[in-house]
Amino acid sequence: MAHNFYITYADLPLSDAPRAWVEVDAEAIRHNYRTVSAEIEKKRKNCAIIAVIKGDAYGHGIRECTRIFLSEGCRAFALASVEEALCTKKICDELGEKADILILGATDPAHIAEVGKNDLIQTIPSFDYAKKLSRAATEAGVSVRAHIKLDTGMNRLGFATFNEEQKTVTAAKVAQISKMPGIIIDGIFSHFASADEVDEHGKKRTSLQSIRFFDTVDRIRLAGVDPRVVHLCNSPGAFTRPSKDLADAVRIGISLFGFGPAPGIDLGLRPTFKLCAKIARVSRLTPGEELGYGGTYKVEKEINSATVGIGYADGVFRHAAGHTVSIYAPDGTYRGTGKIIGRVCMDMCMLDLGSTDAAEGDTVVFYGDEHVTCLDFATHCNTIVHECLSLVSGRVPRIVINDKE
Repeated sequence: MAHNFYITYADLPLSDAPRAWVEVDAEAIRHNYRTVSAEIEKKRKNCAIIAVIKGDAYGHGIRECTRIFLSEGCRAFALASVEEALCTKKICDELGEKADILILGATDPAHIAEVGKNDLIQTIPSFDYAKKLSRAATEAGVSVRAHIKLDTGMNRLGFATFNEEQKTVTAAKVAQISKMPGIIIDGIFSHFASADEVDEHGKKRTSLQSIRFFDTVDRIRLAGVDPRVVHLCNSPGAFTRPSKDLADAVRIGISLFGFGPAPGIDLGLRPTFKLCAKIARVSRLTPGEELGYGGTYKVEKEINSATVGIGYADGVFRHAAGHTVSIYAPDGTYRGTGKIIGRVCMDMCMLDLGSTDAAEGDTVVFYGDEHVTCLDFATHCNTIVHECLSLVSGRVPRIVINDKE
């Protein structure tokens, strides 16, 4: 049975006065890229940056972030899927730029022709997948650049490297893959699972992954395969591991968007993502009243409450009650802070306005200004900033600010 796939919100019209929006700070993104680049260059000369812009560039937008990073000299990107990779390729073509574009996940062999024709780089996570890729590429009359994925401890994707026998077998299989028609082995990589954890367990696990990785790479080279690029470090790994672990390239994701790679490391990065919404109503609540679904918030003393046009379908989690937000008048004057009260609804949430004189039409910043960070929101909701950013819905329009280039 045929299926007609579609993308949600693809036909949603844009408003010049949305109820909720995200401000993407281009200058902050540029600052973060330049800062990370300078630090990497000091640590390991000629180590390339692969900008990880999967998940719609952590919610910022692939199109705008690809453009910004290209203008900063970045010439390598990593995406989760062939669809994301084709989006980045299209932007590169429109701007007349060439870049290496790595697909981190496994692509259905039915799309291998597109991968080859667009000179994308495909991850190979297993020997069986390599055989399917070779068959599909040969039938399509294309050659596909590929990066071999080694599993050094994440236990997610890749060739096993957990003991001596597995390392030897993996090296032999990679040598076999290098002879398969339609495949060009361009690189080898793995992924740290705990590089941002600075306790002894995290350090030990990360060191073990590094040992397994480079030992296996050495065996692969002895088997006659010499990849153009070897990469292991993610954002935390790039700044917590010895310089040798940076190898030929590092994959930098979350640090490009303003977040330190690991506890205790302050690179002076800037926030790039501000989640905003408008106050739709202000009302006075009296003691004894219950608010929201389930009446989980009970008014104990008179308060001014605001209803704001944003909810969990937009990316403010249902259990976010108690999170502090910033409030601004239409002219940009800072009024103070409020708190989310009650259960967040699908499209709205309610605030205790505290002592502020907030009014209808004011802007509420849920995170991303100088008063409340995304990390504050993530910590309050018992999650990580990656999730908060990437789960802001497609129905929330993005606007690029401070784009001077």
